Parts: sequence; C-alpha cells; structure tokens
Amino acid sequence: MLRTLKEKIVVHIAYRNIFNAPVSSVECQKWLGVASDEIAAFNDSIKELIEENLIVEKDGFLCVPGQETIVDSQSRKEVLTKDLLAKGSKTLIRLSRLPFIKYIGVSGSVAANNPTLQYSKRGVEFVDLDLFVICKSNTLWLLFLVERVLTNIKKLFKGYHFYCFNYVTDETFLEVYNKNFFTATEINNLKTVYDNGIHSSFLSVNSWYNKYYNGSEDVIDGAKSSLSWTLILAPINFVFFALFCVGRALKRIELSPLLEIFGGFNPVQKCNFKRISNPNGGYQEAIKNKFRESFQTNFPQYYSEVIMEDLFPKATAFKFSPENNVYDRENAELFTKYTLNSNEKNPV
Repeated sequence: MLRTLKEKIVVHIAYRNIFNAPVSSVECQKWLGVASDEIAAFNDSIKELIEENLIVEKDGFLCVPGQETIVDSQSRKEVLTKDLLAKGSKTLIRLSRLPFIKYIGVSGSVAANNPTLQYSKRGVEFVDLDLFVICKSNTLWLLFLVERVLTNIKKLFKGYHFYCFNYVTDETFLEVYNKNFFTATEINNLKTVYDNGIHSSFLSVNSWYNKYYNGSEDVIDGAKSSLSWTLILAPINFVFFALFCVGRALKRIELSPLLEIFGGFNPVQKCNFKRISNPNGGYQEAIKNKFRESFQTNFPQYYSEVIMEDLFPKATAFKFSPENNVYDRENAELFTKYTLNSNEKNPV
C-alpha cells in the first residue's frame, strides 16, 4: 500500500517514464488529491526527491535524471495532441450521430498528451486516435459492422485509418473487469468528445479507480440504462455476433469460436457479445513488467513488492499471461508484438 507522498509521486514518475513522458507537477497534485493545505508538504516531497538525486524538475515537469529531453519535447506533443483532437473532432461528432452511440472518448497515447508517430504500409506518417465507445443496448455488433466498413474504406484509400475502436462496450455492461493501475490510468486519461448522459454512470460503476487517482471528482450515480427501441434490434444484433463467431471458426478451422455464441462474457477473449476490448486490459502484462523495471532501477529505496501488489493486484488480474502458456492466439500476439521501445506506439 502506498503510504507516503513521496512513494505516490515516484510511482507516477516511474510509470510515465516507460512511455518516455514526464509528469506535470500540477497534474500530479490533481492525481494525488493534494488539498490546498497539503501543497507545502507536496512541494517538500519534491524537494527531498531532488536532493536525493532521484528526480529532476524542469519547466514544471518531473522526470528521472538523464531524461530531461522528454521535457523539451512535451510542448510539441501537447500541440500535436490539440491538433489531432481538432482534426478528429468533426469525424467523431459525425460518428456520434449514429443512433447506436452514447459516448465517445479518446484514450491511449493521445489522451495522455503523449502521441507517438507511426508509419502506414505506404510510408505515410500518422497518429491514430484510440477510441473508447459506449453504445446503446443491443447495438454493439451493428456498430461493429459499421465500424468495419468505415475502417476498411479508410485503409483502402489512405493505407491507414485515423481512428481505432480500442474499447467498445454495451451501456448495460459498464464495469471494467480488470482493476489495476494500468486500467485506472486509462479511465483517468479519457478525453470526452461526446456524452449522451452515460459517462457519469460509467465512472460510478468503476469508482474503484479513485484508489489510484484520488484527485478524481466524486461521481454520483448516473441515470439507469434505457432499453427502449433497441430491444427491436436485439435479434439482428445477435445474428451479426453469431456470424462473426462462425467466421472466426472457419478462418481458424476450430470449433471453439462457435462456443462463444452462447458462452456469455469471457474476459480473455477480445470479442464478446457485449464488449469488444483487448484481453488483460491490452498490454497490461508488458506494462507491468516494464514498470517494475523502471521502478526498481530509478527508485530502488522506494520499491517493494507490496506496492507492486497494490498497483497490480493478483485478485483482479487475469491468470492468463505469456508465462502461463496463453492458448488464445489474439492474446499471445498482443504480448509478443509489444516491446515498448521509444519509437513504437504507446498505449497510454
């Protein structure tokens, strides 16, 4: 359990260090819920960490010694973030007009003000927007069909798609299953583009994330989900999901995808009837290992397995990981393709 302000501060610095990103001193105060009468204690903790040669402070940002260049590039990243959000806003607002949509938020590296450039197969430089979407009940697979069509058209003409549906869930299935520092950071970083009264319900259901981001505002219970006309679409929605499972079975020449049709929610499967998301929170295991390395290397006197367990509790983590012979192909690919090098895509 994190006990002192200094422990809490170094956790955030060590975590963002693995993404080559500094920590804003102002943002850190907000994340830790530092009250006005605690600012002096916060500043004293920063001063002590600097005197211990564990961190440096530059232009209002905190980072580990030797990483000052990431502070120099932060202003450029923040400008790029604003440009990307402005560029994507028109498309996302149009997307929000689909009758299926209740919420659209930007997650991933852009939401963290830390966009990372990528290259398409045609050599075009781009940064995509990872989208967090909540759809109306009984419409997820109708939305997925629309998204596949739009995405493939974009890729056909441009060689890449500007946005990626990273996490899509039904309004009746709001709880984030895997509860830890990684997924809490994703929730905390969300940048809302469109909200039709569901975001407060989402935060209420996932109030556990305040354990990691104590500066988050208290959230009251939101409005209950309204099924209304979408009940009519339920059979069609189920048919599209069943066809998807059949397609996967044929592609893989396996029967197991057929069992998913009536299997309910399986957290280690990317695609479920009421949620499409990366298993294990996406790159959680890779992030956890990189964070441990960063924490131990840069702050050895503050590191402990007790803190690691508090941040990534085994009780709310999936038991499937590369070390445990992951049988799911999609899951295995997620862990093997991601190495967190500075020139690769950041998921936070």
